[in-house]
Amino acid sequence: MYKNKIILTVVATFLLIFASAGSAFAGSDISVSFDKSTANVGDQVIMIVTLTNTGPGDLTNINVSAPIPAGMKFMTATTGTTKNLYNSSTGIWQVDNLKLSSKEGGKKTLNITMEVLPELSGKTITANASYLSVTDSSGTDPLKSAQSQPLVIGGNAGNVTANNTSGATGTPWGKYALVIVAIVIILGAGWYMMKRK
Repeated sequence: MYKNKIILTVVATFLLIFASAGSAFAGSDISVSFDKSTANVGDQVIMIVTLTNTGPGDLTNINVSAPIPAGMKFMTATTGTTKNLYNSSTGIWQVDNLKLSSKEGGKKTLNITMEVLPELSGKTITANASYLSVTDSSGTDPLKSAQSQPLVIGGNAGNVTANNTSGATGTPWGKYALVIVAIVIILGAGWYMMKRK
């Protein structure tokens, strides 16, 4: 009977910590990438900014800075909806809201088409994006930022480029370290208490 109480206590504590950790790490993520890894002068390149609502609630008051890299000429910007406005002069994307139940499943994407200008010939550039503001149901979220993979500009004009749509980031293992440590401590304490009995 006593062992059952200990096991139930350990399981309940574990579930509480896991739920709390999930809420603590909820919020918003941001990423930015180019649609290719190399380009030449005169080529068109798409800069892709992706926002992700990681839950548990909806996001509001979202404003993102995604400036056009120097040496690139703005052509067009699309977001899939007329509500999400991008100002190419200021580099600000006014997103407003991002619901978990949105059409893209808690994601919104801004595609900015640009042209490579001659001044970038032989250079390597990156793109940057960051939250200027974002709020969830528990308050203001951290203002995260992201940087793209490098885009290598060739010395010649032309349209031969290599596609690269990865833009993926590694798993944020640091988020899970606290949960793992808590589980080990709880299990160790439960084992010690059972052994004492």
